[in-house]
Amino acid sequence: MTHRATDKVMKVGQYTVPAGTIVGTPLFAIQNTVHNWDQPEKYTPERWLNVPIETYVYNSKDTHAAADAASAASSSKRGITFMPFSEGPRNCVGQSLAKMEVMTLLAKLCANFTIELTPDMGGREGVRSRESTHLTLQSAGTQGIRCHLHPRARA
Repeated sequence: MTHRATDKVMKVGQYTVPAGTIVGTPLFAIQNTVHNWDQPEKYTPERWLNVPIETYVYNSKDTHAAADAASAASSSKRGITFMPFSEGPRNCVGQSLAKMEVMTLLAKLCANFTIELTPDMGGREGVRSRESTHLTLQSAGTQGIRCHLHPRARA
């Protein structure tokens, strides 16, 4: 969750927010709501086909996003629907390392294994029911997300 202080009185929907109020932005909620995404719970990698690979602040509802996602993302602070590392001068200092590590790990895993949730995880619904957002997205409890890794056959 990202926190910022308002520098002036602001109107957010029906609410008036006084100057100096600490406001939290629940990034996970923004990125997983039907108000911002069609079927957010569904795994749909195709939704990212028209988004440039280095776009980490994105407005999925921008009507020009499909044609020019990079300028749509950078030109509008209103309606941001995807922002995994926060934004601005106080964004995540480890985002470059995190992106590189994730890509390396995923490439190694996908190249060498097929991945399947264990039956006791309850499928995707079971995993989502245990999601818990703190400073980072976590799985509530001590179970984590258990999977079976099946080695791929070597050619």
